[in-house]
Amino acid sequence: MNAPLQDIMAEHNRFQELLEEHQVHLVEGDSKRAALAWERFCRALLAHIQGEEDVILPAYETTCKHERGGEPDVFRREHRRLRRMLTELSAWLAAWAGRTWPTTEVILLVEREKTLKDLLEHHDQREDRYLYSALRTALDGNGQSDLLRRFRQAAAETTPGAETTAGSGPARAGQVAAAWLGPIYRQVMEGRVRPRVEAPWAASHERLLELQAALQAGAGTHEEQEILTELAALLDDATPMKNFPAGLARDVHACWQLFHAARRAAGAH
Repeated sequence: MNAPLQDIMAEHNRFQELLEEHQVHLVEGDSKRAALAWERFCRALLAHIQGEEDVILPAYETTCKHERGGEPDVFRREHRRLRRMLTELSAWLAAWAGRTWPTTEVILLVEREKTLKDLLEHHDQREDRYLYSALRTALDGNGQSDLLRRFRQAAAETTPGAETTAGSGPARAGQVAAAWLGPIYRQVMEGRVRPRVEAPWAASHERLLELQAALQAGAGTHEEQEILTELAALLDDATPMKNFPAGLARDVHACWQLFHAARRAAGAH
């Protein structure tokens, strides 16, 4: 196995370590360290994703044959979902910044982060099986080294340096995340969205509606399987939670019906 592209895959282990570090501090009740560890995790993962989308995926598209399940759009969809989950979870953390976390909130957050961890592991396995395996076969050592160099450059350009952010502790983490993690986080930080379920679920509710529309429109067999996999994860997350935002419970129920109908139809073929 050639070393250059393996260096990129090795970053995946680092993401899991950073997430586990955050969760240890979270369970210990150390909100300051939990916030800083979350910041490091988000910055590293988002820079990695951007490097892949700017450099790795274009090379894969033009150089390699794409097996079923390893199409470039599959990786991009998973990247979008990872970004949405980071936004949701950052909103949740922002809502409790600088305050003592009730045990129930810690449990809910850790459960939600487990979904992120599972998705990340699944995504890493898919990349190793299809994306990086194909590139290792298609490129010689020099080609891989050049790809690694350009990947690192793209990731470095994407990530704001620590020295650009003033302050320390949760406030500093909040400033960096606010620059990165989208409108939901900023709305919480500005007090325009109340904490608890409403803010973290906004992006997932939007995604539920997108998946519902895709199923209703009739997707191809492979795309439908991807949709059903993501929909099942969203619905599993939604089912045990209480106090849904207005309309979410109705849309969850509608998606459940579509999901089971599609599974029955798939079983009939």
